Amino acid sequence: METGNRKALSDEIINDAQKKATRAATRAERDAKKILSQAGKKAEAVAEGVLAAARERAERQTRSILATVGQEVRREELDAKQAVLDDIFRQAITRLAKREGYNYPATMAALAAEAIRAMDSAEVVLGFAQGCAAIATDEWLAGVARRVGRPVAIRIAEQPEPIRGGLVARSADGRLVYDNSFAARLARQRPELRRQVAAMLYGQADGQEDSAP
Repeated sequence: METGNRKALSDEIINDAQKKATRAATRAERDAKKILSQAGKKAEAVAEGVLAAARERAERQTRSILATVGQEVRREELDAKQAVLDDIFRQAITRLAKREGYNYPATMAALAAEAIRAMDSAEVVLGFAQGCAAIATDEWLAGVARRVGRPVAIRIAEQPEPIRGGLVARSADGRLVYDNSFAARLARQRPELRRQVAAMLYGQADGQEDSAP
């Protein structure tokens, strides 16, 4: 083959190879862009899913925190109200023990008669707080017996009771006991008294404070 023909053929082959290489590079670049675009969309979808999950988790945590805060605020509010009510009851017992604001002999006679009527005993022993038994004069005991309304022998205990005021009634054999001390009586009436005090202090008339610890 002549030199000129060989060169022309060589140039044609080289040109054809270059064209094929260019088309291959263009196709590869196009495919690469397509793959990258698809990958980007998938990555974006994954990112959106992660973000949505994070938002939902944050909302749940926020609701949980708010619920916890609300419960804590409610608990502290109830504790504060309960502390006020407890202090009122303590002050009430203190005033009762100091015999302030009421007829002490008449009140004690009523407490004694109530306790005796509650027991089926023909002989009752009354126990008083330290230093309070002096109230039980013959006249006072006679008044108690009249309030009871049935025959009963009433004696006074030799030893004081460990109470701050009021009295404790026991049958002569010691089997029956009725604690009518100020503290015990307030404890029995506490739910109703607490409802009334709460209504006066907080405007609650339905005993909502009973749920306080």
